Amino acid sequence: MPIVSLRLLLRWLFLGTLNALGLLSLAALLSQGQLGIAAGLALGLLVTNIAILSRRAYPLRYLLPGLVFFAAFVVYPMVYTVALSFTNYGGGHLLSKQQVIEQITRRMERVSGAPTFEFWAYRDPTGEALRVLLRGPEGKLWLSSPHDHQLEPIEPTDPRLLDEDGDGIIDAVDGWPRLTGRALVRELSRLERLIFLSPLGGDNEVLKLASPRMFAVFQLRYRYDPERDAIIDLQNGTIYYAQKGFFVSAEGERLLPGFPVWVGWENYRKLLQNPQIMRPFLRVFLWTFAFAALTVLTTFALGLLLAIVLNDRHLVLRPLYRTLLILPWAIPAFISVMVWRGLLNPIGPVNRTLEAFLGISVEWLTDAFWAKASVLLVNLWLGFPYMMTISLGALQSIPDELYEAALVDGATPWQRFWNITLPLLLVAVGPLLVGSFAFNFNNFNLIFLLTGGGPPIPGAQTPAGATDILISYTYKLAFSGGWGQQFGLAAAISTVIFLIVGTISAINFKFTGALEEVSENV
Repeated sequence: MPIVSLRLLLRWLFLGTLNALGLLSLAALLSQGQLGIAAGLALGLLVTNIAILSRRAYPLRYLLPGLVFFAAFVVYPMVYTVALSFTNYGGGHLLSKQQVIEQITRRMERVSGAPTFEFWAYRDPTGEALRVLLRGPEGKLWLSSPHDHQLEPIEPTDPRLLDEDGDGIIDAVDGWPRLTGRALVRELSRLERLIFLSPLGGDNEVLKLASPRMFAVFQLRYRYDPERDAIIDLQNGTIYYAQKGFFVSAEGERLLPGFPVWVGWENYRKLLQNPQIMRPFLRVFLWTFAFAALTVLTTFALGLLLAIVLNDRHLVLRPLYRTLLILPWAIPAFISVMVWRGLLNPIGPVNRTLEAFLGISVEWLTDAFWAKASVLLVNLWLGFPYMMTISLGALQSIPDELYEAALVDGATPWQRFWNITLPLLLVAVGPLLVGSFAFNFNNFNLIFLLTGGGPPIPGAQTPAGATDILISYTYKLAFSGGWGQQFGLAAAISTVIFLIVGTISAINFKFTGALEEVSENV
């Protein structure tokens, strides 16, 4: 077979398989009501077909894999998070409206004074189906169907019933053996799902497993009315209308759980107007900026100082010092943070040393001020080797002739540093400093592992801590079960973080161009 024909065959085979799988997935998504994802998948299939079949779109073939991953892992999460911020999705609003209706309308209450039904369970030889034989008042028998679980009255003399030992207990039904002991216990979960219309004829009454030995009469409590989009209480006639993610009565009583609904700018208004949310959020917001800025400032200052020292060619054992000072960077950060957490605990080595020499003990992780100091100290330990390395590389790229000329002009060491070293150094490391600020703005691992965001802020309605930064605060809002899961509010804060980081990135580009202009005039 010619190579061209083989290549064409493989192309059509790939495209046909991809379209078949895509159309099957598209049908499944549409059946589940996932219109947004279905639209994205349809667009992806269309672009893929154009890229493969059209000669004009030939360059798109090389961009397509990257575009697919970009859309799946960047664009979709971003759009989904922004959309989520306009909903009340969270604790108590996790199920869809249809799921909530099904859950509420399945609620039952046992009818007091109603008779009970003794039962025996039978399983077919393959283990796929169950049948139940019920004995009710006056010894009447009912047998369930193996498929739709309907009850039919049956006489004790029915030939389908087999009592081998004559003890009055049916040992088999239609050849299906009776379940006893452990076999019956293993099937209890399936038996609990069986619901039969009550053979006694009561309104909204059903038979349901009440104990491992009997079925009892239960009454359905609620019914859904699709015309009014409301749930009706069958006991007292109360009507619960769908309002703001709940079914609510005229008296304000809610049926739980709720369901997600579009709430518009409600989550953003909470951030701006609710003092119990805004105040801790503002504290976290300001601390996030301070933490990122102080981290960059301290790590760069220490890293630059060490780089200047190590840049001295006459320094004895310079390679050894470089190796030792880079070790904090070489060790995995999460290990270093956990080690520091042990060092700074109330009975750790640091406090024992302070007590031995100074007679003091510091609450490094439980006091708000010292917890912030601890976070900055540990991040300084983790970050200075990186700043030292990039500063050392930038210093070695500065021509010695500039320093020699400045020395001839009588410049002091400080003048040489301020007018030559720092401007030229910032040309190389300036964008990295902005990138480091953006990284520490979202430095979740350090906060989570060292302090967990604590200690808590007194009086805060949300789970805000003194050392929480926006990303750890968002994590608590979304996943901290003790405070309730507030995915919508967390998504709103995530959107704010995205806008801030995007602004920082824009400043980064502008700052880079400004530094290049400075370097041209030095």
